[in-house]
Amino acid sequence: VEDSGHELSPESIVILRALAAHNEIYLASNGPTERTRRLAEQFGTKYLPRLSKPRVDVSLRTLSRKPRTVVIGDKFLTDGLLALRIGAEFILVESMRRAEDARHI
Repeated sequence: VEDSGHELSPESIVILRALAAHNEIYLASNGPTERTRRLAEQFGTKYLPRLSKPRVDVSLRTLSRKPRTVVIGDKFLTDGLLALRIGAEFILVESMRRAEDARHI
């Protein structure tokens, strides 16, 4: 989801549904909990409320005990460090930007 956005891109929807078909998915964001909750409910996934990545809390310790945990994110210093702290694999993806943000680059 783009920064401050509330909708997944069509490509992200396809990927999320494919992953959710065979995996347990948790959405986590340093952004507003309400936004994360709505997205999780929309796609039938779980979410981790009030997360402050890369801090490791109880719910993340539970995730790290799963046979394989993968953190997918666009920021190495938050998402990547979180993966390192919980012993998970990390997949870095490109940040999504709003169209109006591109004018300021």
